[in-house]
Amino acid sequence: MRPLRLRYHTKLLFCKKTEKEFFAQMYKLLGFMPIHTQYYRKALTHRSITARPKMRNTPHNERLEFLGDSVLDTVLAEYLFRKYPDKPEGYLSKMKSKIVNRKSLNKLGLELGLQKHLRANLVRLSQNDAIGNTVEALIGAIYLDKGFDFTKAYILEVLMPHFSFEELEHIDTNYKSQLLEYTQKYKLKLSFTTDANGVVRPGNDENFFAKVFIDDVEIAHAHSFSKKDAEQRAAKIAIEVIGDAMGGRK
Repeated sequence: MRPLRLRYHTKLLFCKKTEKEFFAQMYKLLGFMPIHTQYYRKALTHRSITARPKMRNTPHNERLEFLGDSVLDTVLAEYLFRKYPDKPEGYLSKMKSKIVNRKSLNKLGLELGLQKHLRANLVRLSQNDAIGNTVEALIGAIYLDKGFDFTKAYILEVLMPHFSFEELEHIDTNYKSQLLEYTQKYKLKLSFTTDANGVVRPGNDENFFAKVFIDDVEIAHAHSFSKKDAEQRAAKIAIEVIGDAMGGRK
């Protein structure tokens, strides 16, 4: 038996039942056996859990999310650079943003089944950006546990097959840019206001409130976990409002 496998075997042999169960869950979820389970427990714990009095000091996944976001960004940058050798920087940036945006990562997280393992105090978990954030946190956990080369292989071999690049090439998810093109076409004034202390929906940690104004008239608003995402959501709603008002024409 190899030393690493022996280490796993010995650890499982003497650990508590709950730890054995967690190892089994992680193996089923990830397809490999983790070494340091504390990273994965933290990755699968959302900040909202700390709203419960008894869970106030529970470590959550925000720092791992930050780390995983950076690792994913690096791996994707190289992957796209090699996949599209003749495409300009702007094209590569747009393709990367289509993969790492919350909608794409939320969909990926649901396909992986993260909602079954995530500890959170949220309403409608499957419709929340917490799932996409957890994908990044999980990548951060794998990086700390297994190193960069293993994490890179996991992203490319396990996560990337969930994306259809042929479909992504024809999707424009930059709603602010679309809205700007529309307003410039009709010589309209476009502006956004974003309040970091905006309305927080019950059971959610969204705390940015963005409004879209066209010729100083509020057209749409939206909440989200970041200023950028809140404005993109508000822009998307504004485009839908305009489309409805014009009978589907823009």
